[in-house]
Amino acid sequence: MSSYIKNGPYESLNDLVIKTNINENILNEFYNSMLNHEKISKKINKFIVTPNINKIKMPQMILGIHVGPNAISWTLLNSNFNILNWDCLVWRNKMSKITIYDIISLTSSFVQELSVSNNNLTSFVMEEIEATKILRYQFQIFIGIASCLKLLLYQEKNNSSKFSNNLYILKSQSTARFFKLKVGNEIIATNYILEKILNKTYESDKIDENLKQIQIYIDDEIKQKYIKKIAEEKEQIGRSLLTALTFIHLVKNQSLVKQ
Repeated sequence: MSSYIKNGPYESLNDLVIKTNINENILNEFYNSMLNHEKISKKINKFIVTPNINKIKMPQMILGIHVGPNAISWTLLNSNFNILNWDCLVWRNKMSKITIYDIISLTSSFVQELSVSNNNLTSFVMEEIEATKILRYQFQIFIGIASCLKLLLYQEKNNSSKFSNNLYILKSQSTARFFKLKVGNEIIATNYILEKILNKTYESDKIDENLKQIQIYIDDEIKQKYIKKIAEEKEQIGRSLLTALTFIHLVKNQSLVKQ
């Protein structure tokens, strides 16, 4: 530091040797440590899906379900990636008080009313919700829906273990990771991703490689129904679509999934 104050900033490593009289052998060791160090491999955090999707085939139908702060949304896709159903059910307004009985009634009626034929051909996909105090109602609804779906699937398959894996749970924030919606500890809104999907503007966008691998087809009537929703409902409906798309991509690219 005294040399820096006296002689000014160093302009090169050679300048450092001259101005500080540093030993040449020590400097050579320093150079070698910089040039010959082993490259630190970047750790790849793989996605976690429960149960494991190792070697499963692409389901004929995929139903993505998202439990939002005031609505349950769902997206039904077939194996050709046509959106067949895309909507939401508002489960509370800002003034409503929720009881345990309300949650039980809501989850059971929601599962019963899902317009899905041939449940044995459909894979149901949800993203895990963290059990925090703020999200406690959403977590309880998530558990309720998952439990009802599991029971329904077991009943329809006559308790056969062969069909026990129709319900899949993505680890929390998987969709945000996959679609690069996570900035630091925050998760940003889905609107710009949804705009790309609906208008197919991602084809010339270099950063959306994940979107390019999955071609989505949506009927104009379903698209217009989405457009007419209020912003808050659009956000939650969008999450269910991204949940389904994340699952599809992970089935297609199972090397991304932790085995």
